[in-house]
Amino acid sequence: MAYSTQTDLLRVVSEIELSQLTSEIDGEIATDVVDGAIADADADIDGYVAVRYEVPLSPVPKMVQRISTTIALYHLYSRRQNRIGGMSEVVQKNYDNAIKTLKDVSKGSVSLGVDPPPGNTSTSVDDFEADERDYTKDSMKGF
Repeated sequence: MAYSTQTDLLRVVSEIELSQLTSEIDGEIATDVVDGAIADADADIDGYVAVRYEVPLSPVPKMVQRISTTIALYHLYSRRQNRIGGMSEVVQKNYDNAIKTLKDVSKGSVSLGVDPPPGNTSTSVDDFEADERDYTKDSMKGF
């Protein structure tokens, strides 16, 4: 299940703008391109949040839906910069803020509003235990 949808994108940009970002034919939205941008955005999100949460996230937290929409829109703008006259400063700033939020989630300083699973995949040094050493300086004396 995708974290955002074409409908979510249409809440942020107009149909005309989305068609310009996705299709060679003005007025038509290339849904396969939209789906690809959303899949790319979701992969970006999973890469950050998998440190603390099981992915894919289900149900999708509202924050993740918003971040997915923001990153998907950034990917669409990146794809069509020449056609639409460059990257929008607002789109770039929103993308930068989304990535900062994802980094904070991966560090644990921001929560997605859902509980991480027990024994999450955090890589903190405190999470690891080792067996006792078989060979020590004393047990190897004389060898």
